[in-house]
Amino acid sequence: IDSAAFSFLNIFKGGSLDLESVNMNIDVENGIGVDGQVKINSLTAISPNNGSRTLNGSIVGQPLFINRATDFPLTPGYSSFSVNNSNSNFKDLLGILPSKLKYDVEVRTNMNGNNQLYRDFAYLESNLKINLDAEVPLSLIANHLLLRDTFDFDLSHTNTNMNGITDGVINLIAENKYPIEAILTMVLYDENWSPVDTLVMNTPVNAADLDNSCRANTPKKSKIPLYVSEARMDNVKRAKRAVITSDFSTATSNALCNGQHLKIYSDYNLQITFTARFNYKVNAKF
Repeated sequence: IDSAAFSFLNIFKGGSLDLESVNMNIDVENGIGVDGQVKINSLTAISPNNGSRTLNGSIVGQPLFINRATDFPLTPGYSSFSVNNSNSNFKDLLGILPSKLKYDVEVRTNMNGNNQLYRDFAYLESNLKINLDAEVPLSLIANHLLLRDTFDFDLSHTNTNMNGITDGVINLIAENKYPIEAILTMVLYDENWSPVDTLVMNTPVNAADLDNSCRANTPKKSKIPLYVSEARMDNVKRAKRAVITSDFSTATSNALCNGQHLKIYSDYNLQITFTARFNYKVNAKF
C-alpha cells in the first residue's frame, strides 16, 4: 500500500472534468526467473477540492500474469496491462482533478511452486519493478474548470506621474482561443500580497468559434471597459500585482458540436492585455 503524487492536472485549480477517454498502463519488469502475478486490490484518487473516488471494474482484484526472466544472458520479462474505459472507471477518477493516487497493488511470485524442475533463478542484480503510466488525451467537457495566473500590475512602471491621475477607464482585452466560455475574476494585490481591489468580477469572455471539425482556428476577442472612480483609483495605484482566475464551462448547446467532448489543442490559449484612458489633473498657473 502506497501513494504517488499526480501533478499532471495541477494546472487546474478547481472544478471538474468529463474526459472522453484515458488509459493507464501497469508496466512490470521482472528480473527474477519465476512466474508471477500482479493484482490491483484498490486504487483511489484524492483531490484537495473534490474529495476522493475509488477505482472499480473488472480490472480490480483480477490476477494478471507476469512473464518470468530468462537466463544466459539475464533478460528481464516485460508485461503490460491497461486500465481503461472498457475495464474500469479510471477516467472518472481523473475527472475530480486528483493530486494524489493511493494504491494497494499485490505482487506474487512462484505461486505454482517448483513447476520448472529447479530451473527457477535469481541473482543479486535481479529485481521486480512496477510503473504506472497514465495517458490523458485532453478531450473534455469542462465544469467550472479553474485556471489561475499571476502577473505584475504596477502603474508606476508607466511614464506617467501617477499622482495626477484622478479616474479613468481600464480596458481589459481578452483573446480566447479555447472553444469554452470563460468567466474572469481579477484581484489586485499590494507588495505584501494584501488584496486592494477586485477589478473584474465574474465577467464573461466569449468562446472561440468552432469549425465543422469542432476545432477553433481564430481567437474570439472581447473588450471589457472597466471604469475606475477617483476613490478606487487610489487602490489601483497601490497595486503591484494581479491574480486573474478563469472559470471555464463547456456550453450546453452548440449548433455544431452539441454535447461533444471538445479536444484541447496545444495552440489554444487565453491572452489578456490592458489599455487605459485616464483623466489627469494638472496644476498650472496663468
